[in-house]
Order: sequence, then structure tokens, then C-alpha cells
Amino acid sequence: MIIRARSGLGPAACTILAVLSGSATAAPQSAAPIDWQPCAPLVEAADPAAECAVVQMPWFHEAPGDLRIGIMVARIRGNGDPAQPRRQIWFLDGGPGDSGIASLKRVREVIADPELDYYTLDHRGVGGSALLACPQQQATDSEDGREITEQEWPACMASLRANRQDLDALTTTQSAHDLGALVNRLARPQDQVVVFGASYGTYWANRYLQLYPDQPDGVILDGIVPVDWTFAEFDADLDLLAQRLMSRCAEDPACAAHLGPDPWVTTRQLPDRFDAGHCSDLQIDSRTVRLILGNMLMGGPEVWPYVAPMVHRLNQCRLRDLLAIGTLVERLFEQGDAGQEPASHSPVLQRHVALSEMWPDPPPDPQELASPGFPMTTEVSAAFARTFADWPRYPREARLLTAAEYDGPMLLLHGELDPTIPPERLASTRSHFAGKHQVFVLIPDAGHVVVSDSDCAQSLYRAFLEDPHQPLDTRCVGTDAPTDLFAVPAGQDSAFGTDDLWGDHLSDFEIVLIGAAAAVLLGLVLLIRWLLNKRRRRQQVT
Repeated sequence: MIIRARSGLGPAACTILAVLSGSATAAPQSAAPIDWQPCAPLVEAADPAAECAVVQMPWFHEAPGDLRIGIMVARIRGNGDPAQPRRQIWFLDGGPGDSGIASLKRVREVIADPELDYYTLDHRGVGGSALLACPQQQATDSEDGREITEQEWPACMASLRANRQDLDALTTTQSAHDLGALVNRLARPQDQVVVFGASYGTYWANRYLQLYPDQPDGVILDGIVPVDWTFAEFDADLDLLAQRLMSRCAEDPACAAHLGPDPWVTTRQLPDRFDAGHCSDLQIDSRTVRLILGNMLMGGPEVWPYVAPMVHRLNQCRLRDLLAIGTLVERLFEQGDAGQEPASHSPVLQRHVALSEMWPDPPPDPQELASPGFPMTTEVSAAFARTFADWPRYPREARLLTAAEYDGPMLLLHGELDPTIPPERLASTRSHFAGKHQVFVLIPDAGHVVVSDSDCAQSLYRAFLEDPHQPLDTRCVGTDAPTDLFAVPAGQDSAFGTDDLWGDHLSDFEIVLIGAAAAVLLGLVLLIRWLLNKRRRRQQVT
């Protein structure tokens, strides 16, 4: 989503647009009233009901000076009585680098509580909160548009050092302080406050709980990122999901019939076949195959039914397969490029936080992460490793690897097939947050952030938000309709552009070609017969 200047939006809009540069301003003598304005004219695709404002915060909350940073906050008020106690949910988006304001509409649709007040803020360096970007490398006419290529990162880092003096202030800790300050300002003592973190938002929420453990009435963590997890694990964890998916394939009759008795072996051998000349019509190498399959894994339950068929079609490489592969790649990877929406995600802020505090200390050898041989990968770990040494990182804090001491109500949810964090990685988190009214729920067959994947998860959300101190009834877990990981849901348009998921039947195009070839062949046969008969007649005459 692109924030554009528009005429007639008033002074608040001008303030919002001004803070995108991340420039410092003088500290006001006292907190100015919050001037709420409609979000929709300022943030494309924002919820039409959302109001936005920019609230000035100190660069460093622990030692406020004269420098200020503008933090964009948004709200959607419920229809409850304003004079009565209200229920607030504060949403922390993931990434790091994703915009809570861009995601707020979806959050409201999924939770669907008309009496709830929805609040969110853009993390420092994201969207309307001093967007961290490299303008030249992310220009629309640059090498890869808003995405930054491997070759552009050195110039991007140089640009950050030269033009951004606030890099040490764009941290998880300062963003956690922003949340605490906003809740203090916008929640009355009688209001119920629940903080909801998704993905990196759970990591952000843990930092907030370290600083403000007595502030919220409850906390929801969905798609949990442990405090000691790092982006160096990203592709190794994804490989675990690939193995699990192929183990499930071996147990599925249709899948095993196409990928053989050991689908994992079939999958591991596939990429190298392309370097040996297999399926030359596609003109791709083993690295491209690995990236296609890895990014399909990251697509979650909606895309998983296509992963094993994609392996099969890449192996077969028939005409029908080439047509299906081309259609799928176009639909999944070439439409709706999120990289073209600078207000919805900041890849620069993501790398800034990841390399500053979500990276091993001491760092791993980049070469070790560059060639692990995974058949499905995103190469995130290797790409981050290559920029670690030169990144203008902010100082690490001692609290980084510590879980918050919070004994209030918590709902912790995680997907059994989370592609980013395998469930066994959560052992310490589960044992730490195991107090009264703290409940961990593993949702079967779900991916990363489960609220959209499960009716059970949504019912648990609503029950918790109604009263975090009431015991949760978790008997719905496992009662959702079984998930078929190798079948497209009935009535859903296939990403292959055909209902024939595995390519067992001739495509319409192949039928036409075969018909045309048959007609040509018949014509050749008739021509040959005519020529032979003509030759025999001549021989008879002579």
C-alpha cells in the first residue's frame, strides 16, 4: 500500500506524510491531543472504518531527549456504549516489517466481534512509523522494483548509514515502549486490554511484557516465535516441514502412487536432475526448482495441496505438465507482488531487526548457510548471512533471550505444520508460560498463525476475548473437518488451471495437438498410398 499526498486532508494528514522520512522533531512540552483522521485516504486498502493518527514518541523511552519519532496508530471502534467499560484488542503484526494498519481489516474480519475496539500501531521503521527504506534501490524503475536484489544491498546499507540517524531507535524494545505508552494513553482503568501478537508480533509482545507485565488483562500469541529463535534457522525449519509433508504423502494412496514408495527421496533427487538437462524446455536450474518449491511451502495450507503434484509434474515434464507449471507459477508468484506495496512491508526494517537481535551470537559462517542442499528453500538464512557483517546493527540487549515474567491470562496457539517454527521448538516457551489461565493449543494440520486456518481457533479467540480469566474449553481441538493435504477443496479453482491435479489425463491443448497430428499423419498415409498406387500404375504401363 502506497501512502500518497492528497489535497484537502488537513494538518493531520500532512503530519502523517512528513514522518515517513524518519526525521527528528523537537519534543513538545506536553502530549498534544490525538487528532484521529480516516485511514483510508492515507493508507491504501485500509479498513474504511479505521481512524489513524501519528503520535510523537521519544527516540529512546528510557532516556527521553529532544528527538521525537512519529508512530502511526489506528483504531476501529466497536458499537458498545462509550460510557461503559470497553474491550480493546491491540494487534502486533509480524515480519518483522509488516504493517499492523494494513492488516487491521483482516484482523477485524476474522475475529468478527462488533463490540470490540480494535487497535494497532506500525512498528518503528514500518509504514507510517518512520518507514525504513532505501529509496534508490527500491524505486519502481530499479533492478527488481520494490524488492532489493543481492547486488543492491551494499548500496542500500551505505544509504542507511548516510541518511538515517535513527537506526539505533528502530528496535523491538522501543516499539514495545511505544505500545505501553499508547495503551496508557488510550485505555481507561475500567477497560479490558488484550494484546494480540502474530508471528514476530509474539516476539514483540514478549518484549512488551518484560517492560509492562501489569498492564494487559490478557495476551494472545499466535504463530509463536521463541525468544531464542533466529533467522539462521529459517530454511532448516522449512526443510523439516518438507520432510513431514512428504511423509504424509507416503501415507496417502494417490500421492504415493505418483511420487513412489519414498516421496522424500523423489523430492530430494528432483532439483539436481535439472542441472543434468532434465526438462530443458522449462529453462530453469536446480536453484530455481528449490526456490519455487520452498516458496510454495511458505504459502501455507492453501498452497500445500499443490506441492507434491508440482514435484510430480516437474519430474514428468510432459506438455500438460509444462502448461500447468507455467499457470501455477504465474498465479502464485507473478500476481499481486507485495514488494510493490512499501507501506505494507519493509524488507529493510525486517533485516535491521533480524540481524541486530534475531541472529546467532557468534554469527554462523555464511558459507555454511549458503549450500545446505535443501530440496525446498527460500534462501532467507543465506541471504541474511551475506549482509550481516556490514549491516549497521543496533546494540544487543541482555534481555534478548529471556521470556517475560508474566502470570496473567494467555492463549498460546501454534500450527502443527508451521513452516517457520516447528512445534518441538516451543518446549521452553510452553513450560515457561504454564500458569493459571495460560493455555497452549496446537492446531492440527495448520500453518503459521492459525486464526484463519481453524474454526476451533476462532472460537477460542472469541471466548478468551470475552473474558480472559474464564477457563477455556479446548475440546474443539481436532474436531475441525479433516484436512486433505493433497487435494484441492471442492469448488476451488485449481492453481494449475485444470481440475486434473496430477496431470493424469491429456489436456485440451494436447488433445487438439494430437488431433492435428493425427490429421497430418492420415494425410501423409493417404499421400504415400496415392504415390505408391501411381507408381504401380506406371510400372504396369511400361
